[in-house]
Amino acid sequence: MKKYLVFLILLTLTITGCHAMETFKDKNLDLINRELPEKWFMTIQENKLIFKCDKEIWVLMENRINAPINRETSEEREARIKQYGKKQTPQIVYRIENKWDKEKIEFVNKKNDKIWDKIDKLPDKHNIRELYNKFARSKRPAAFTSNTEDEKDRVKAYEEEKKKLEEILTKLPEYSSVKYSLFFESSIGMEDSFHIVAPHDISTETWGVKELIQNNLEQVE
Repeated sequence: MKKYLVFLILLTLTITGCHAMETFKDKNLDLINRELPEKWFMTIQENKLIFKCDKEIWVLMENRINAPINRETSEEREARIKQYGKKQTPQIVYRIENKWDKEKIEFVNKKNDKIWDKIDKLPDKHNIRELYNKFARSKRPAAFTSNTEDEKDRVKAYEEEKKKLEEILTKLPEYSSVKYSLFFESSIGMEDSFHIVAPHDISTETWGVKELIQNNLEQVE
């Protein structure tokens, strides 16, 4: 009888994978947990949902926007990242709350819409609409060009009031699972326009974990 029970346990682990040992009593999270790559694990610590990898990476901050073509070999690139970068642990972190219902999401959306409406009217309120520079949009969030002292004062007043209004916006969760609403907080290990990672395959793996999360949760709109 004991041999039979041991056989069943081993068979279950073989079929479902090493992540099946822990359950979060949440269909979405349990599915993600079972599909995580090797040496990745998922935990809930207080109000944080943490995806972490038991591997080491090196991350180097580097602005790659409009950067010239890099002629480095993959070996040279990895050596440079390890020399100048910081050793870290790949992870993706979400803050979690009890799942928001539709009524709460609608209430927050309406509240935020009223604030955005006020923000949209600020250029007229401060008489700077004609100073809008569409070509500066990608370089400067405010995208208003001022030349005279009066124009600079009006743009500054606009930016200060805009900032105050943005601070009272309520952040919506990005995703919902069966039990939780998830708010993205941070990530380490995903190569992007400002970070390069070695080994590169772990960056690809980390992006894959983020995609796994996205594909198995409900997006909040």
